[in-house]
Amino acid sequence: SDSVYRVVADSQGFIWFGTNDGLSRFDGYTFATYTTRDGLPNRSVVDVQLTRDGALWVATSGGLCRLNPRREAGAPLFVVEELGNGSASNDVNCLLETRDGSLWCGTNGGLYRLVEADGRWTASRIELGTDDPVTALAAGRWGEVSAGTLGKVHCVQPDTSVLTFSLPGVGSGLVVKSVYEDSEGALWIGTQYQISRSSPRTSASAPF
Repeated sequence: SDSVYRVVADSQGFIWFGTNDGLSRFDGYTFATYTTRDGLPNRSVVDVQLTRDGALWVATSGGLCRLNPRREAGAPLFVVEELGNGSASNDVNCLLETRDGSLWCGTNGGLYRLVEADGRWTASRIELGTDDPVTALAAGRWGEVSAGTLGKVHCVQPDTSVLTFSLPGVGSGLVVKSVYEDSEGALWIGTQYQISRSSPRTSASAPF
């Protein structure tokens, strides 16, 4: 597919492309494409996250999975991790790894945090006070995670309390496409039509 949502490079020199028709890998000479026949839960790959331990996580419209390069013969190339009940919770839009090794997943059914213990991954839902899809994630310098939804940003603190602020001049139907925290701790928020700069630690509602 020529519809590419994400491009990442790994430590071995491979370049991975999340596309509308599977996950493609470029080795410098040729492309190899992996789809549902290889274990992907859905062909639409909307995000790819390479974690510090070398794992490759793949967000699709039908579920979250990770590459299983040391699989046994006959086993699928990708291992699916369930985030919650229902299709919306496993319709994944974005991924983020934080310093503690947690994997945060923004889905059409809310925000989930995935943690590993004793070789098993467990997902828990972070309550944001809304059922809107989570469409963007960013890590903050104080350990918080900012999650963008429809016209709002929710800052999840390390104790899982949530500070929510609306973007003035942004309608509730506009999707937060990206969130970035700069060196001063301010958040830059991108939507379809504008960029906002806001400091949630100074004010929950007043951008500057």
